[in-house]
Formats: sequence, structure tokens, C-alpha cells
Amino acid sequence: MKIYPLLIAFAVLAYVAVFGHSKESHRNDENTESHRIATDTVSIANDSTRHQHSELENMNKENIVSSESMFEHLHNKIIHFPIALSIMAFFLSILNFKAKKYDQSILLLVVVAFVTSIAAVITGLIQESHFEGEPKEWILDIHKGIGFIIAIFLLLWTIALRIPAMKKYHWIAGLIVVVLVSVTGFLGGLISH
Repeated sequence: MKIYPLLIAFAVLAYVAVFGHSKESHRNDENTESHRIATDTVSIANDSTRHQHSELENMNKENIVSSESMFEHLHNKIIHFPIALSIMAFFLSILNFKAKKYDQSILLLVVVAFVTSIAAVITGLIQESHFEGEPKEWILDIHKGIGFIIAIFLLLWTIALRIPAMKKYHWIAGLIVVVLVSVTGFLGGLISH
């Protein structure tokens, strides 16, 4: 019985590994250009390669680790919470068919997933202006629409968990959320890369 939480954790990690981000760099155009120029400079001046390489590393560390970068692209940072929490709640729902001991854990996970999905929707709407007139704007519109639907289904899932007559069917809302999260996560990956 104690192996179930480990199996669930492994399943969630496997899901993240399969559907997670690619190995692509997340640099913006400005950093890519400065990186290319710095690399060209290093290849030309062989005698000062070490010095320039350390300057490049320091420059990249300063750009990556700044107080401003903590609050940039908040949607991209917050969105992982409702994704992971809803998937975990669904896996516990499946286990709960047999054990019937995860009711409170499922409810807690779904409520927190709903609250964080509201934060993700708000921060996503704030970031939306960056894509106006861009080729990926149509993907963003679909992504945004599904995001609203996910928030609604997380609320419905919470309500189903609280109403005894609906409680035995709550996993249906969970299944819908997991499918929609997978689709919109894929679209979000297309938008951000």
C-alpha cells in the first residue's frame, strides 16, 4: 500500500519528462546576438579566450539572475502549479476507486489547482499583448480559450467533490482537465518556443 504514492510520483515525473519542454534555449533575440558576437570575438582572439569566456559567463549570469527576471513571464512560472496539481489529483482519483482514502488529498489538490489556474489565467492575459499581430496569435487564442475552460472544469471538479451525489463521478471532470491540460500545454509550448 505504501508503494502507491511512489508510483504516482513516478507517473507524474514520467508525464513531465514526456510532455515537458524541449532542450531548446530560451534566449531572446538580443541575448542570442550578444552571445554570437561574444563567441566570434573569443574565436578570433585566441590568447585572451579564457578572459573573454569568463566575461561572457558573468554577463549571462547577470542577465539570468536578476530581481527583474523573477517577475518576467509570470504565466510561464505559475502555470506549472495547476498542471502538476490537477494531474496528481487525477492519479489519486484513479487510486481512490479501490482505496477510498484519498478524498481529502484530492479535494485539496483540486482546490489549489483551481486557485493557481486563476492566477495563471490572469498572468496569461497580462502577457497576451506581447503576441498581438504576431504569427502565433491564433495559437494563443486557442490556448487562452482552453485555459478558461480548464479553470471552469477545475471549479466543477471541486463542486463535484463536495456534493455527495456527484462525488462518484468527479473523476470525469478530472479526466477532462487532464486531457485539456495536455492539449493547452502543448499549445503553450508552441507559443513560447
